[in-house]
This record gives sequence, C-alpha cells and structure tokens, in this order.
Amino acid sequence: MAKVLMVEDDPDITELLEEYLGRYGIELLSVSSPSVGLEKLQLERYDLMLIDLGLPEMDGLDLCRIVKERYPKLPIIISTA
Repeated sequence: MAKVLMVEDDPDITELLEEYLGRYGIELLSVSSPSVGLEKLQLERYDLMLIDLGLPEMDGLDLCRIVKERYPKLPIIISTA
C-alpha cells in the first residue's frame, strides 16, 4: 500500500483527499503543522508528500526545501487552494 504524507491546514481538502485516495488503496496521513510533518518523516517512510503552499507556521516552499535536503528522493507535490 502506498503511503502519502500531507501537510494541509484545510480540513475540507484533507477529507476530500482521504476519501479519494482511499478508493485506490492509498494511505493518507494528514497533519496541519509543518513541524509535525517533519517529525512524521523521521518516524515512517512515505512514498509521496503533499504540501500546501500557504501554511500558517511556515511557507510551503520553505518546508519543501527542508524536506528535499533531508529526503532528496521523496517526491513532493505542492498545492495551492
């Protein structure tokens, strides 16, 4: 089963993606905080990361830069809503 980590602060988007990806057997873990997302990356392996561009704690591009430095092979999709 593929595992996706999403950093998204909008619960409606989270719910929509959980439902959609779940139909295809993709496990989605969603967190609203970039710092929590970075902690989750240390604990588990993910196949893809989705990052919201406009996060309250940290800009999504800054989070992307940090993740790519630490996990260069992890694919990342940045979204705006």
